Amino acid sequence: LERAVQAGNFLKEHLWEPDQQNMLRSCYRGDQMEVQQISPPICGFLDDYAFVVCGLLDLYEATFQTEWLRWPRSCRPGRTRCSGTTRAEVTSAASPATPRFSC
Repeated sequence: LERAVQAGNFLKEHLWEPDQQNMLRSCYRGDQMEVQQISPPICGFLDDYAFVVCGLLDLYEATFQTEWLRWPRSCRPGRTRCSGTTRAEVTSAASPATPRFSC
């Protein structure tokens, strides 16, 4: 359970942009072993959002900490631009022809 909470915190700290409400697809280790992003960062696909939200709901069920319920409410794909693409241009990794969900 401790590892799951650490993973959730890592996602929130390094793969979530709260100001733009974007989930990022990846992060990298720098020369000093610090977590870095490429510029521009790669936004998450619909699949990434779905799996993260599912994991956060599992974390809530295991811990009953409401912070794991609050964050998924703001995890809505397709809200802003990322990596120079518009919402309609970004697709699911599993199905490239299907447009990503947008609000």
